[in-house]
Amino acid sequence: MAGRLKALSLSYAVIDQHEAVGDCWVKDRYDYVKLHISRCHNQMPGSPKTCRPEDPYPLPSQDLKQGLQRYVDTPGLKVKTPTSVSSAEYDARSRLQNVLVKCKGQTE
Repeated sequence: MAGRLKALSLSYAVIDQHEAVGDCWVKDRYDYVKLHISRCHNQMPGSPKTCRPEDPYPLPSQDLKQGLQRYVDTPGLKVKTPTSVSSAEYDARSRLQNVLVKCKGQTE
């Protein structure tokens, strides 16, 4: 979604409460990601591919984390870490979603 919003020149930010992209797979999961179908069907859309041909199967969570980081870094997607949403409110008149986030203890 972030890649598409960037391509359309729309304002966006990906919010992740962990310290780094993909940490949820390393810190909150098992050592290996159990894919029920082949890796080629579990890729993120676009480029670069999340999983590389040389990555082992089953895919270790650390390799998935690295793939997600490549996916963010290559097109320069805007990801805020460690960040959480404090509140969100839709303004019908301006047709904008106002979101307050907490990033490293600071509310933005």
